[in-house]
Amino acid sequence: MAYTIDKSFALASKEGASQKASNKYLILHSTANVGASAKNNAAYEKRTWNTAYVHFIAGDGVVYQVGTPGYVAWGAGPRVNGLSPVQIEMEESADVAKQRRIYNTYIELARDMAKKYGIPLTLDTAGNGVKTHNWVSQNLGGTDHSDPYGALKRIGVDKTQLAKDIANGAGSSVATKSATTTSSKPAVSKPAATPSTGIKWIAQTGTFTITDPAGIKLRSGSASVKSPLLAVLKKGSVVKYNAYGYSGGYVWIRQPRANEYGYLPTGNANGNKRVNKWGVFK
Repeated sequence: MAYTIDKSFALASKEGASQKASNKYLILHSTANVGASAKNNAAYEKRTWNTAYVHFIAGDGVVYQVGTPGYVAWGAGPRVNGLSPVQIEMEESADVAKQRRIYNTYIELARDMAKKYGIPLTLDTAGNGVKTHNWVSQNLGGTDHSDPYGALKRIGVDKTQLAKDIANGAGSSVATKSATTTSSKPAVSKPAATPSTGIKWIAQTGTFTITDPAGIKLRSGSASVKSPLLAVLKKGSVVKYNAYGYSGGYVWIRQPRANEYGYLPTGNANGNKRVNKWGVFK
């Protein structure tokens, strides 16, 4: 599974806290707003940043940035905000399948950010590491929060499972037991086979950051401008990809998602030669 980072609602330079946070904790939240999209929650935090905000809100394959990673955010109380370079909210959905995909994004983002800031991949233990808002409330005081455990219970994820996934990664598989039923094997969601479009995919992993002011349309099904639209990714969005290829006068990248691929044109091409590009590859 991979995700994109959308910076449409990122705070401006004069918005939010200006001091850097020490790299001690990564805080996990959930929105407690079932049915409101990650995008809508990000838009709300952008408008009300002087009250509270976090760094990222994880949705279904898309992460919205609000605060600046590495700097203080106002999401978990004064005793912990200055110790947390990253705080992450998880979108809450009544759609169980969608919530599992959101969870996968949430876990992957948390692991990526913990590694970036040198934070141990341990959950709710003593010392530095990944902490839930529930742990903060129980150990450092402040408001009485229990997130994200209430939201995770709806998809059968308890503290033990969350700790395992933080340590090892959920990938595209997440426990599927519910509060009333259990399964001996977790369901595994894999990207669908790449459709036969005549395109020759060249394996390569990396990221592509969109710099084109108009943004780029992410497609599903095949690498074609006529394929169904998944999303319009704005300037600043970061897309993880696992292959690239040439088709229809464009250079395309292939983005693994929870149960399919996304296809993004990254610039014009003449045959199998890139003519220009609309972003930066890393």
